[in-house]
Amino acid sequence: MRFSSLISVTGALLLGVVLGGCPDPEGQFAEFEKRQAALGGDGGSNTGGASACETPAIEGEADGIYMFALSVIIDPPKAFALDATVVTHAGDPLTLDLSLQPLSKADQMTNVGEVIAFTDLPINAGGSFDWDLGEVALVNAGNPISAFDVRATIQLHGALCGGDALDFICGTVTGTVIEPAALEGYDLEGSTFTMQRYEGTKPFPVINCEKDPAVYPAAN
Repeated sequence: MRFSSLISVTGALLLGVVLGGCPDPEGQFAEFEKRQAALGGDGGSNTGGASACETPAIEGEADGIYMFALSVIIDPPKAFALDATVVTHAGDPLTLDLSLQPLSKADQMTNVGEVIAFTDLPINAGGSFDWDLGEVALVNAGNPISAFDVRATIQLHGALCGGDALDFICGTVTGTVIEPAALEGYDLEGSTFTMQRYEGTKPFPVINCEKDPAVYPAAN
């Protein structure tokens, strides 16, 4: 597995929220810890995750373009939006190439920054997966929580299923914030992701397996 650039999917969420233009990052950090505790550690309705599939996807079935949404536990509704391109390859196990194009936090449609690419992500026989994407970063133009670039380690946990579930992938996110320093070591457990396959018009981001819609501040 490799990635072609550092333009992330999850770390930015946390970093941005805590430091987004705030003169007292330590105070804000304490507030976010209280919010996470109030959510019971799993983000309330922000659930996700998947185990084995009744009908796992096969080579080529899931190929296409998806709206990828990354919902971070600190502020779940303001999901990062990215275009995802998926290409599967036959083998034992089945593998998947994934490229992520970050989208603007202003409209969730306009490309910003460079593409992140991963290859040879393995899929278990039952369709489930646990992908360690390593250290990734996201430019501030794609960070809906604040005006900061961020870095974090990211792992995605979900399933690639066939049948009626073929066009929708969802699951949970784990990892740890690396920067900024005020959030170094912050645990991302409780975060979620979704992928909606589409042709033509981009769908609106949804934040979890229940397909709850993302919520963004109204433009001024």
